[in-house]
Amino acid sequence: MVKSTLNVEHKSYKNIDEQITYLYESKKIIVAEEDKHWLIDVNYITLINPYKEIFATGKDKDGKHIYSEYVDFKELLKIMKIELEFTDTLYKSIRDFERKFKNVFFSVLCKHYVEDRNDLFCINYSTEINDFSNDHLQHIYPMFCDNMCKTLKKTGYIENNFEVTTRVNLLKKIYSIGTGKEINGYISDTSNRLITHYTKKHVVAPLWVIPNALTLGEVSILFSMLNEILQNEIYTIMKGESLYTKSGNYEYKKLNKFSGRLEFIRTMRNTINHYEPLLPLFVGCINNQTKAIKSSQVYTALCELNDTWHFEPNKSQTFSTTLNINTKLTTYNIPKIRLLEMMKSYSYNKKY
Repeated sequence: MVKSTLNVEHKSYKNIDEQITYLYESKKIIVAEEDKHWLIDVNYITLINPYKEIFATGKDKDGKHIYSEYVDFKELLKIMKIELEFTDTLYKSIRDFERKFKNVFFSVLCKHYVEDRNDLFCINYSTEINDFSNDHLQHIYPMFCDNMCKTLKKTGYIENNFEVTTRVNLLKKIYSIGTGKEINGYISDTSNRLITHYTKKHVVAPLWVIPNALTLGEVSILFSMLNEILQNEIYTIMKGESLYTKSGNYEYKKLNKFSGRLEFIRTMRNTINHYEPLLPLFVGCINNQTKAIKSSQVYTALCELNDTWHFEPNKSQTFSTTLNINTKLTTYNIPKIRLLEMMKSYSYNKKY
């Protein structure tokens, strides 16, 4: 007999009818016959878990949610609709931001390869990566890897070899993409026709076509490895302001916050791509406090994606909402309601 080594309470599988019974008895959620198909179209974990707390009035001494009133399952569908409209809008915002960020990033790199290294075709990156890969102990890094072995903090860069393996593998990927060749046992399988056109015709693809085969997360890693001059050029184009103060000091704290927003945008993008709801991620950012929304990663990331949008959450804990959701408002669910209001506001702003 095999015993579980985990001290957890396992839940048995439930079919659709059993799920409906369970929702009624334990969550006081009433699922009508015409809504039954939603538990087939959208899996239970994705549909129920993220939104059930909206209808809870708090937790008992054992940490279990308290549901004091029965609620129609259609109310959860209203929340899901708000999220779906938001994610559709957000995905387009991230797509536009990612496209611009990649283009700006590699345009700045290419400019410096031409101006600083007389590399008119922007192909020397492949030689630099190959030389580094063959003798990386000499610390002769490619031009865009000055901070290869450093990590950005609020006060500046510090030595850190913990992330080097990931970064080296990324360089190998770039080399393999740009040349179509293996490097130290690594070969990248890219089907990007623009890149393969160059590798077949010119042997090495120019640097400016490489971003088509990289993710936002990978470009963010590359950004973290740049020196301050290159970072500032990219930041200035993206933000319309410099990372240097009038007195000439470099604002690492501002750069660190920008890098944090890039990471959160990547996280949101990946969550959407995996068809997962964003509300739980957002709730985790505010510690269930309405007053924390404006200073949270989610809010600053949304402002990064759309600088014409701003949202003022009602901080007074007033038990009212513009959302057409039939639930009893309490101090427990008000922060989540405010996040839903924020999501709806963002969708409306981008739409109109």
